[in-house]
Amino acid sequence: MTRVSVLVPSWRTRESTLRALASVVAQLGPEDEVILVDDAGGDGTAAAVRATLPRVLVLEHVANLGYTRAVLSAVEAARGRLLLLFNSDTRLLPGALEALVGFLDEHPAHGAVAPRLVDALGATRRDLMNLPRASTPWSHALLVRAVLGETAEWRRWHARAVDHERSADVEQPPGACLLVRRSDWVECGGMVAGLRLFFSDVELCARLRERGRRVAYLSDARVEHEGGASTRQLDDFAWQWHRDRYRFHRARHGLPGALSAYCSSALDLAWTMWRAPRSERWTPLLRAWLALPFVDGSREAS
Repeated sequence: MTRVSVLVPSWRTRESTLRALASVVAQLGPEDEVILVDDAGGDGTAAAVRATLPRVLVLEHVANLGYTRAVLSAVEAARGRLLLLFNSDTRLLPGALEALVGFLDEHPAHGAVAPRLVDALGATRRDLMNLPRASTPWSHALLVRAVLGETAEWRRWHARAVDHERSADVEQPPGACLLVRRSDWVECGGMVAGLRLFFSDVELCARLRERGRRVAYLSDARVEHEGGASTRQLDDFAWQWHRDRYRFHRARHGLPGALSAYCSSALDLAWTMWRAPRSERWTPLLRAWLALPFVDGSREAS
């Protein structure tokens, strides 16, 4: 059986994708594979990868379906007993893949492990999080942060007490680079397509923990992460992010979570309208907020 399947979703990130895949291919073992899903980016990514990296299996979506469905397409084609979720704007640094694989091989109680993410200069990115509660959206609202600063709940959610210099079990590392056992992926249900771009990695970690599976952070394994290479190109970022957050909280925390997310979005809108009176700055957020009550609360919805 294939050891590791590296799953790389890509949308309009050709140059970053080529660098990411080159770093992966350089560390692949003979029993590993790498799968690229070009999510209808239209920038020649698929052709460039086929021409330069023959070891990569290239899949193409005919329409843009979003990050989560791209991952699910890759999982469907994967044969590995371990699945490495790997964003197209990341780069494996020397020894990272073997360190992650070795950790899961030696720690059967863990369902997933994540590396230390660093920026282009090698500085640690403080991207570890704790799982959100029903009340968490309130602490994230722009207006609340402007008035109260970093509340205790905001600091808890952003794992401010976690030491990024030490390996430890964590609640929710980012999905930019996350190694998951296939068996655990299958048993917990993996990612859900209804969370199109955001919070699908959060839901995955929550599901693993619900099954008693531990998630580890391995500080010695390092992966460079640019962050936001695809999402910064979105014309409807506000809608996508607020919809996925609302859907996550409504499905996981019921009415309290839905109200918390909805009111947080309203506070973001109020703050943006006050700070940036020009309508082009806040109109996308207004449209997102008005549409939220009509969002299907099921995480399985498309």
